[in-house]
Amino acid sequence: MANLLLLHHVLGVTPGVRQLAASWEDAGHTVLVPDLYDGRTYPDIESGMAASAALDHKAFDDLADDAAAGLGSGFVVCGISLGVMPAMNLAISNDAVAAVVAVGSCIPSEYLPGPWPASVPLRVLASSGDEMFNNEGDLDAAKDLVDSGADVKVKLLPGEEHLFMEADDADSEAATRHLYETVLRLLSRIDEDLPTGADEEEDRAEGVVWDLP
Repeated sequence: MANLLLLHHVLGVTPGVRQLAASWEDAGHTVLVPDLYDGRTYPDIESGMAASAALDHKAFDDLADDAAAGLGSGFVVCGISLGVMPAMNLAISNDAVAAVVAVGSCIPSEYLPGPWPASVPLRVLASSGDEMFNNEGDLDAAKDLVDSGADVKVKLLPGEEHLFMEADDADSEAATRHLYETVLRLLSRIDEDLPTGADEEEDRAEGVVWDLP
């Protein structure tokens, strides 16, 4: 049983976030979902962004740090959109982080507290038609991290939804399944005490292709 820290998106801990957490718990793992909004959720990205902007800019980082303190060593962090920055910051500041999955966002290196750690795999997932990811610097940031030689892989999935785990079209459901499987694979590597990079062999065996345009 491995530990997962799941950092929610701008709408809060929605049914979509809870369903993802439950799916990894059903697979036998422990999932911790700290709530930046204290139980509140928002119906759209604009209202969620307004709510997050009203908070201290370090609030999510502090919440993630506090949650991570109880997880011990060797846990996975999955950040979704708003949750990506605290997820990536945590990987740099806390050597207990074993891997990070960043969904719908990727933070440029100049906004991170240091270089990406060589020992921490970063997997970036986004819808191929997500205008926020493609046009607001996230795709370029992901490319730069790949070019840096760090263990960073990017997968652009069919669809257009930024928060695809909250949508019910076929592309979004497939993307959510891919997210579930990506995180599960990393958790399984920890559970089986396999070295960093072992997930690459499993990717190849299962025909998983990571790509960049």
